[in-house]
Amino acid sequence: MNEYDLCIIGAGASGLTAAIEASKRGLSTIIIEKNKKIGRKLYATGNGRCNIANAVLRADSFFFNSYVNELIDENTSDYLREYFLKLGVPFSEKDGLFYPSSFQASTVVWALRDAAVSTGVSFATNNMVSKIEKGSDGSHVVSFDDDGESIKARNLILAMGSPASKSAGGTDADDIYRLFKAFGISYNEFRPVLTPIPCSDIPEELNGVRAYARAEISYEGQDKERVISETGELQFLTGFLSGIMIFNLSYYVRNDMKINIDLIPDRTYEEIMDYIVAEYSVLNGRTDTAILNGFVNDKLAAFFAESMEYDSNDINERKNALGKVFKEIKNWTVTVRSSDDFSKAQSSAGGIDPELIDLKTMRLNAEPSVAVTGECVDITGKCGGYNLMWAFMSGITAGRNIDL
Repeated sequence: MNEYDLCIIGAGASGLTAAIEASKRGLSTIIIEKNKKIGRKLYATGNGRCNIANAVLRADSFFFNSYVNELIDENTSDYLREYFLKLGVPFSEKDGLFYPSSFQASTVVWALRDAAVSTGVSFATNNMVSKIEKGSDGSHVVSFDDDGESIKARNLILAMGSPASKSAGGTDADDIYRLFKAFGISYNEFRPVLTPIPCSDIPEELNGVRAYARAEISYEGQDKERVISETGELQFLTGFLSGIMIFNLSYYVRNDMKINIDLIPDRTYEEIMDYIVAEYSVLNGRTDTAILNGFVNDKLAAFFAESMEYDSNDINERKNALGKVFKEIKNWTVTVRSSDDFSKAQSSAGGIDPELIDLKTMRLNAEPSVAVTGECVDITGKCGGYNLMWAFMSGITAGRNIDL
């Protein structure tokens, strides 16, 4: 049985950086990866471009998590850019996001792989960990599923990722839970986030429509209810809402929750109706769809115009009907249906509670020979590179602080 100072389970962003940093310190290190290729999920990040960091860091860049401040601050984006420059990856900045100058995620994956190999990291790819047992000497005996092989390691890093983006290399939740349970670690169950939201009220005729909008929900969390809202480009898909603002809102949604959508967020209802009244002599000669199309996409205008009922010979009735439909456009309510599908999710909420981890080292408080990184920790950021920042920084921290 081969023996190592460190065994890392998972060759994603956090696992690879942890391996590089540990191996640089002289620790014999092996990574066990279930996929044939290392860094598989990294290839899909940033739409295949891999935005490794965001220069803009706000208080709400991570959901409900002051814990992340232990590792990430306003200097982290510059730190990561310098870190990867030393690995041979030059960067370009676009709207505060740092991408490899090739705008290809493969550049980052290959650089991490080459750095790991050059520092002496061993790889066991296409292998699923089936069992972890504590040896009599306090080390960990790790068994592989496929060939029955086992290795012994004094330290472990759990970097298996999450169930998100299964087609791009995500790990089944049950396989992750099984390893958590091997150490008696309590955890929060995973749920999909940064994902389109399935809704029961989105008709097929709106498929592909994009609109600037504000969406909001009433969210009950941390012992109080508050309104959560996001503003930006909203995309309609058959049966789904999508777009970055919806991805960020998806963290909070639950089945049967109501989402209120304002499709004209830059004007109040009163401003719209003042315009209708002032210009009605001109608008009167136009169709309902044409009037609505002055404010919203033509397909949205046609969709909402279908609900208008009035006596075409009565001007006041038509004005009232327009008022009613603009109220609906300003406050359109849709209902969330089952939101448990990981297939479209970019990330997951859930994993090990940060309170169970020493975030200065990423080691478990109850089992210091085991560290947990990346998506295995219940820390989730919004769209824009924040989750990769967390993955890289948690991996670097774990690799530098695991015991010799």
